[in-house]
Amino acid sequence: MNRPDRPSPSAGTPTAGGGTLVRPTPSEAPAPVPAFVLDERYEDLGPLGVGGMGEVRRVRDRHLGRVLAMKLVRADLSRQASIRARFETEARVTARLDHPGIVPVHDQGELSDGRLWYTMREVRTRRTLRDAIIALHWGGGPALPDVMGAFDAACQAVAYAHAQGVVHRDLKPDNIMLGNFGEVLVMDWGLARVVGAPDGSDDFDLAFAGGLTQAGRVLGTPPYMPPEQAAGEIHRHGPASDVYALGVVLYEILTGATPYDHLDAPRMVDAIVAGPPAPVYTRVPVGRGAAPDALIEACEWAMSREPESRPPHAGELGSAIRRWREGADRRDRALAVLRTAEALSPDAARQHAEATRLRTAAAERLVDVPAWAPVEAKADAWALEDEAAELERRAAVAERRYVETVRTALTVDPELVEAHAALASLYRERLEAAEARRDTREAAALEYQVRTHDRGAHAAWLAGGGLIELSTSPPGAEVELCRFVERRRQLEVVVEGPVGVTPLRELAVRRGSLLLKLRAPGRIEVVVPISLGRGEAWSAVRPGASSATPVHLPRADRWDPRDVYVPGGWFWSGGDPEAADGLPRRRLWVDGFVGRRFPVTVAEYLAFLDALDAAGLGARAEQLAPADLAGVSTAARPVAVRGPEGRWIPVPDGSGQVAQPDWPVNLVDWHGAAAYAAWESQRTGQAWRIPHDQEWEKLARGVDGRWFPWGDRNDPALARMAPSARGAPSRLAVDSYPSDAGPYGARGFAGNVRVWCANPYRRGGTEGPLVEIETAVDDALHVVRGGCWSSSPHLCRIGARFAARPADRLTSLGFRLVRSLGGTRLDTT
Repeated sequence: MNRPDRPSPSAGTPTAGGGTLVRPTPSEAPAPVPAFVLDERYEDLGPLGVGGMGEVRRVRDRHLGRVLAMKLVRADLSRQASIRARFETEARVTARLDHPGIVPVHDQGELSDGRLWYTMREVRTRRTLRDAIIALHWGGGPALPDVMGAFDAACQAVAYAHAQGVVHRDLKPDNIMLGNFGEVLVMDWGLARVVGAPDGSDDFDLAFAGGLTQAGRVLGTPPYMPPEQAAGEIHRHGPASDVYALGVVLYEILTGATPYDHLDAPRMVDAIVAGPPAPVYTRVPVGRGAAPDALIEACEWAMSREPESRPPHAGELGSAIRRWREGADRRDRALAVLRTAEALSPDAARQHAEATRLRTAAAERLVDVPAWAPVEAKADAWALEDEAAELERRAAVAERRYVETVRTALTVDPELVEAHAALASLYRERLEAAEARRDTREAAALEYQVRTHDRGAHAAWLAGGGLIELSTSPPGAEVELCRFVERRRQLEVVVEGPVGVTPLRELAVRRGSLLLKLRAPGRIEVVVPISLGRGEAWSAVRPGASSATPVHLPRADRWDPRDVYVPGGWFWSGGDPEAADGLPRRRLWVDGFVGRRFPVTVAEYLAFLDALDAAGLGARAEQLAPADLAGVSTAARPVAVRGPEGRWIPVPDGSGQVAQPDWPVNLVDWHGAAAYAAWESQRTGQAWRIPHDQEWEKLARGVDGRWFPWGDRNDPALARMAPSARGAPSRLAVDSYPSDAGPYGARGFAGNVRVWCANPYRRGGTEGPLVEIETAVDDALHVVRGGCWSSSPHLCRIGARFAARPADRLTSLGFRLVRSLGGTRLDTT
């Protein structure tokens, strides 16, 4: 239906029948009827309007001194018996309805010229519900709840009539007047019927033509007729017929048009009889909000085809409308509370962001400040940390007030979607943080909160699926999907089954800590741990690259079983709040590398010393031999010497222990570790070196950020640490604790000995792995990682960091080797 942008007061406005409602200008006022003489009680004050059967005039009651409205039969119809009977019925029916929503009848009679009349209270308004509907849909008028309030009041007035046995039979927006002081009046009871009266005693066979009710076969106004009324089945007219008409009025309120507004009157009547109209939700004009579901349901209920399926009377329909209005009122009040909460949220976010900035600035100032520096050197950074702590406190208070205020909005309206959405988003943010710090208890509670408040926006995220993209060199490797599952405090690998061959494109899997096993003929089995979060997509795209890096599959016939392979990729570093000198959680990339399965053993290191002797470098061998720097003395106590046969052998250390060949070597400084790596490189033709501490961390914990090589929970039975033995603690063979193993198969990270790392120590760590050994400087601290045989359990966490000078020789400190992909021989594998 074509609509003007907005009707002017005098412009034609679409009406229920597909015609035009014209708002009269003064020049278009109803023409006066011929003069007549009232009886002596009433003084004529002029016309108010003209209808199909009569006219209405303003009169003064001389007896009571009040102004009333007098309705009279039109002069040209005053002699028709059917019209006179209908008029008298209207007066009697209206007179029996004593309700604030129905204009009361005061008196009735007959003029000297034979015209019937009755007087009623004058309604001092020309505004109808139709005007309100037009204003609702074209702007400048009341809101939907206000229009529904008037509609509800009309329902209550009609419900009263139904209770008195009276059916209106011509309900439409034009017959519902809106008073200047909030009154809602149901007018024009000219077609009213008293239910239960003898057939034909109060019904007249009327038809619609040209928009007016006239003599014929069908009663009422076509757009608002129920099917039984359109079919002329007068005997079926009852309260449910009025309910249908009110349903059409509701349809018009929601859509701005009546159901069959595209048809003329005769075809409209046929269409009503033939079948139901288009559903409400399909008729809402483009650009306007969706009609409320509760009102759509009420409209469809009222417009049911069969009278028995509708609300039994208008009061039932009004109750449904009232329930929606009460909900809408609650919603408005709840939204006002929610707006108060929303004002708090930016403050909390801003304070959190500023606190993070200050903590980062403080950390940067402390990076180059040694631990032994005086207070004055640290005071400025500490001040920044204190300021950050105060901002975090304020942010926590603001966030708490925000949550409490949002919850207050929900006490006003428990179904307020916006409030549930706000809490679901907040709890999701907290849940992501809890999962990142591996706080399973807090995460479970927060996931419950997200699920409680989510109304669908987070459903896919909560489902927890993710996608994997993987390619290999060479391609065609069979891929088996496994999952890490905690059993007896350890993450064990549980096979889920084959998932195809490489390359894999968008492999959909459940979230969690996963392990892909890659197998190809002539190649070693390669494991690729994957940490897949909710809704994440995993791929091995190196920083700065535009495509994924294929996982190299080394040849089996050139592989040393003492080695383990770590494919290049991302991993979660740091993030353990209980780790000594731990770093914040960061997602870092480490290029692929190969690591030795175990730390270097006593036997291996002594073989290195023997090789130095054989090369005529005996003095160098003596310089690098393991030695204990006892107490504060600078004199070293050797723990390895040349034996009777000239080969290096272990001797008792300060505690009287003699190192066994399969123990990890200790009491070797950084220079000795670097020298051994250089010798091993020369001996094997592969570029071995001391690992960067990020390489060590990925080798130890994999990619999922676990606290220990085996999972998140510690126990002395799982690694060699101080409480692991009944008596005095000591080192053991490097293969003594199979549980102290990372996902790639390397062992000995949380216990036995700590190890040297290649990079110098920095407070904030470094951003990426190094590919070459840095030149050691005696007064520069170097990173030391891992737990050891003499440590308490809390110092054996993988995220812990320690430091030592390159010349230090410690009973807790050994080393292990790694080599980069692309080394001397690896290119050919």
